[in-house]
Amino acid sequence: MPQQTEAETVASGGRDPVTTHVGRQIRSRREALGLDRRALARRIGVAPRAMDGFEAGTRRVGPVHLMVLSNALEVSVDYFFEGLPQVDAVASVAETHGNTTEYQDFVEAYFNISDRHTRRDFFKLVRAVSETY
Repeated sequence: MPQQTEAETVASGGRDPVTTHVGRQIRSRREALGLDRRALARRIGVAPRAMDGFEAGTRRVGPVHLMVLSNALEVSVDYFFEGLPQVDAVASVAETHGNTTEYQDFVEAYFNISDRHTRRDFFKLVRAVSETY
């Protein structure tokens, strides 16, 4: 039986663990800053309903919104993934993009970089190269 896509998982009432974790991190930081959902939604330029979905883990936060959220919430992008069990992150994303050894090795190597500043710089490098080619 084929594996469900993230959209099918969410539609059937399940939740992608990475999307759920990111949503919890958004909510936690928003609350720590004393912002309500509507204020944060306005700040990042999305409808309040979209913000509800982000925080509930029913709507995936894309890379552009992660960058905007990191600025609005005064955190680095990797903050949203802190505390996420490595195995869950690899399994979740591998299901979405194909379960390849190269992909899993890359993600594992990335999360093995213990210094978060180095990890963030590496992420920026990979992002710049991927946008160039």
